[in-house]
Amino acid sequence: MKMAKKIRRTKEQQEYRDNLAHDLKKLREYGDAWKDIAQTLLDNKKATKSYLESLGEGRRLNKEDSKRISRELVAEDKIETLVENLDKFVWLDKEIADYLIKILFSYKRTWDKHSNWWRAFAENLDKFEWLDHKMIAESFINGDQVDILAENLDKFEWLDPKDIVNYMIKIGHISRLAFSLYKFKWLKWLDKNIAEKLIEDRHEDILADNLDKFEWLDKDIADKLIKKGYIKYVAKNLDKFEWLDHKEIAEKLIERWDCRIVAENLEKFEWLDHKEIANKLIEEWRSTVVESLVRNLEKFEWLDHKRVLDRLIENRYRYVLARNLDKFEWLDHKMIVDKLIKHSDWDILAKNIDKFKWVNKKIIVEAIIESGRTHKIAENIEKFEWLDKDIAEKLIKEWYWDVVAKYPEKFWLKKEK
Repeated sequence: MKMAKKIRRTKEQQEYRDNLAHDLKKLREYGDAWKDIAQTLLDNKKATKSYLESLGEGRRLNKEDSKRISRELVAEDKIETLVENLDKFVWLDKEIADYLIKILFSYKRTWDKHSNWWRAFAENLDKFEWLDHKMIAESFINGDQVDILAENLDKFEWLDPKDIVNYMIKIGHISRLAFSLYKFKWLKWLDKNIAEKLIEDRHEDILADNLDKFEWLDKDIADKLIKKGYIKYVAKNLDKFEWLDHKEIAEKLIERWDCRIVAENLEKFEWLDHKEIANKLIEEWRSTVVESLVRNLEKFEWLDHKRVLDRLIENRYRYVLARNLDKFEWLDHKMIVDKLIKHSDWDILAKNIDKFKWVNKKIIVEAIIESGRTHKIAENIEKFEWLDKDIAEKLIKEWYWDVVAKYPEKFWLKKEK
């Protein structure tokens, strides 16, 4: 009997076959369809697409298989199979990257499928060895894939985002840069030259929105932004500009009724007379100004708190006062409660009862009930403490028995033995 000829395989071929057999043995357990795929793959070692697809979610090739299969796909010009399965490779070389760039570049300004291929390349950039990331970034820009580049900037090692900005300006892509600038999360310290380019291209709005990415701007840039109506943005980023007259900016904002911006950013304005600004804000005294002034009260030095307090009470901004009791020094809370009761501000009392100190809370509760606004207590019951059985009975009579049942501990109620 003639003996069968023994097949000789290289170490690499045998390892591939062993790994493949191991994976497909598991797949056969899932039915006849997988058995057919298994047999096809075992019969044809070049069936790389089927093999890659059979790996399933989360599976990866080893380094040797990554090297061999990626090169086979390039040799057979199977770009789609390669790109759509990049996540399954653990190692790829520069030649593969060059091939991808060459092919992908021919697909710029085309349909979504090809954008997804660019995205897959960017997301798997860390799998390629010996890449010039600056050159790759430039390829993305020239391939009209700036958005994808910006979204995956963390994959590009040792690349200064500012280099990308300068390159886009150099090749005349200032508008494309402008509309992508907000996506560059790690971009900082852009200079006046770039700001001027954006203004020249009429992108003042985008410059204003991204002032946090700039440094060493000056009065000239600020004046151009203010002229176009972006004074609020300048005020919020005063530290980005040199040689500005902060008092002039503050006065312009107050004239424009943008006092709130001054109050909220007061620490950024240097050499201001805080008392003078506060008095102007008090004189302005619209609702948004009032809330901003009070909310930032600790920023204003040498301010007469009593004057602010009197204006709050006189001008029916007692709700602002109640929300910010902790901002006022030496405040008589009982006096505030008395005024709120006098003006029948039941909603303000109920919503802020937990903020009043050194006041008999039962007086507030009884006043609210006597006013016929018992529902205010029920709606804000979580803020009330130290109630008693009498209050519980009054709530029950007003049909709020469910509130008493849910929070018996607030009324010191105990189950009878």
